[in-house]
Amino acid sequence: MLRIYAGERDRLEASLSRLGAEREGGVYRLGGATITIYARKVLIQNGDFALAERLVDALIPLKPHCGSDEAGKGDLFGPLVVAGVCLEDQMAMRLALDSKDISNVAVMKLAEYYKNCCRVVVRKWEPYELTANMNSILVRSHVEVRSALGNGKTFYVDDFGAADALRKVGLVPLVRGEVIPAVAAASIVARATFLDWLEEHGLPAGSSAVVQEQARRIALEEGCSTLRRVAKANFKLVRELCSGE
Repeated sequence: MLRIYAGERDRLEASLSRLGAEREGGVYRLGGATITIYARKVLIQNGDFALAERLVDALIPLKPHCGSDEAGKGDLFGPLVVAGVCLEDQMAMRLALDSKDISNVAVMKLAEYYKNCCRVVVRKWEPYELTANMNSILVRSHVEVRSALGNGKTFYVDDFGAADALRKVGLVPLVRGEVIPAVAAASIVARATFLDWLEEHGLPAGSSAVVQEQARRIALEEGCSTLRRVAKANFKLVRELCSGE
């Protein structure tokens, strides 16, 4: 899938027409490939990288930029991960979709792609390290990531409710920041790092009643020292379960 913006559909359709694609309703067919254009993305099925490159060449060039995003903030188990990515290549920008809109398999593949082709920095906080206010940890982490990547380009951050604090340190917070390719790429890298941790420890994502019950079982059967290694120390449930220790 490729990211597109408002006004780019006509460019894509003109490019596909020049390439000799046949249109059937809202679907284009070119050789063995099927191309479907949606409002904000293009789905290419059975196509090769060369076709994707041709379509990207037809789109409006995007400016190089950097961004960061987090994963794990609302999950009881696992680390808090903040990743930053700088994008200069047009294909890398167009492949960046919000990690919440693609499968975990796609997240893992794209994370490797970005680590191999782009400047990437990851800051991971283990659960037992998370003793302070979550927003203060996040602001600090985004600043660390930006510093590690360098301060040369505009740096966008998905706003997590701390816009004023982010602006004070020179970052550009945006609500639904994943509309910016670098933020979306960062969300993919952060999500992949978080999922790797959960798989390694055999623990679930989220904070549902089922997940909370598992935390209670760990505290009861293995003790709070074990729980604090896998569940975020600043979560209310963890503090309540371990208040006597």
